[in-house]
Amino acid sequence: MSYRIILRCVLLVAAVGSSAAFASSVPELALTHAWFVAGPDRFDASGLAISDGEFFVVSDRHHDTIFRLVFDANSDEAHAVVAAKFTGPTPYPEKGYLDLEGLALAPDGGFYVVAEWGFAVAHVPAGGGVATWVTPDLRGAAQTVGLFATPDAYLEGIAVLGDDWFLLAAERQPRGLIEVMGGNPPIRVSAQETDASNFPSRGARKLDYGDLCTWRGRVFALARNQHLVVELRRDAEGAWVEGDAWSYAETENATAHRFTDMTFGLGEGLAIDERFIYVLLDNNALAREGHPEDKRTWLFAFRNVLTGGR
Repeated sequence: MSYRIILRCVLLVAAVGSSAAFASSVPELALTHAWFVAGPDRFDASGLAISDGEFFVVSDRHHDTIFRLVFDANSDEAHAVVAAKFTGPTPYPEKGYLDLEGLALAPDGGFYVVAEWGFAVAHVPAGGGVATWVTPDLRGAAQTVGLFATPDAYLEGIAVLGDDWFLLAAERQPRGLIEVMGGNPPIRVSAQETDASNFPSRGARKLDYGDLCTWRGRVFALARNQHLVVELRRDAEGAWVEGDAWSYAETENATAHRFTDMTFGLGEGLAIDERFIYVLLDNNALAREGHPEDKRTWLFAFRNVLTGGR
């Protein structure tokens, strides 16, 4: 697969002395509903997508499955059931598993999945079957601008910008963005470091991304360790920069929602529709505080401030 690498190393620079001002100016999202999410053993949710009111999820412990959420009308619980099983893609990662870290809907009704240990995106048919790679291995482009420097902190989230056109997140230390324009060869790949922020960090936590999504042609990132949903925009030179941001920190850290270890942010899935902004947590098999038997995770629905939640 031939492709051209376009390299870009850009920092999103915070203005000196502005952290306090930004901290006070980031609005808090209003929680509308919270669902427990139950799944199979070690259901570590790692990506979220919405299609026509249906929710689809991947888990980084289930390397051949896309799940669909079924909501219980009589309780605040959703169950992850199998939506599609797949094999491949070929060649399979040398690590021996995919480590699914992102999910998006494909135009043909299938799915795009981000394989952290494939360093690439694969397409899964709607009913399952054989998956195929749709991007090259992105290690070379990422490493040239310093991304993928930390073990197990590689690809983390996907936004579909157009036909065969993807924006992928490099998780952390440093975090960054990788844009892939496919279709007719050569495939074009551009990588960008984004390991600074206009918005304050929380303690010693490192800046990171948990997921990406699109809504009405706009791109949004889940800044997991900052508990933020951040809009990403292009600057005059075409680089991705931070726009407005909204916090969900109060919800994730509320007594009713906390898990036994809240050292880091837990957001792993982001999706937006006309009414709500959805954040899905990965609790890493942890129990809720005060409920040692309950290891279900959370799906939060916040009023969509971009439309007024109508």
